[in-house]
Amino acid sequence: MTFEREGAPPVANPAAHRLARELRKLKSYGHSSFASLTGTDGSYVQVAGGGVGCMLEWRDTRSHLHRRAFLEVPVVPFQDGTELTFGGGTIALRRDEWLNIQLVIEAFTAFSKGEAFPATIRWRDVSEVVGLA
Repeated sequence: MTFEREGAPPVANPAAHRLARELRKLKSYGHSSFASLTGTDGSYVQVAGGGVGCMLEWRDTRSHLHRRAFLEVPVVPFQDGTELTFGGGTIALRRDEWLNIQLVIEAFTAFSKGEAFPATIRWRDVSEVVGLA
C-alpha cells in the first residue's frame, strides 16, 4: 500500500496511527487538501477536503467501479450542489456525501487492512461521472 497526501512525500505501508496523523493534516484549503491510499492491485480510496468537510471515493479494480461515499443520515446542513473546493478543483456534492475526517480515517484504516468499510458508509456508483462507463 502507498499513501499519498498533497504536499507530502509518499508513505509505503503506513500503520493505522500514521494514516490517522496524516489524514488529520488535511484542510479544504492550502497546500494539503487531498490524499489517497493505493493497494497493490491498483484499487484505492481517496479523500478531498478535511475536518468536517470531506468527500471520500473508492476505486475498485476488481469490479471496475468508482464509488462515492454517502451517509443514510446527512451530518451537514448543506444543500445538494454545495461545492467542495480543494487543491484538485471543485466538486458539487449531494448533502449526504459530506463526511467528517474521523469516518474517513476509519475507512482508510479498514481499506489498509483489507477489512470491510464502516457500516455507516454507503457507496454510490459514480463511474459514469468520472468517465469510466
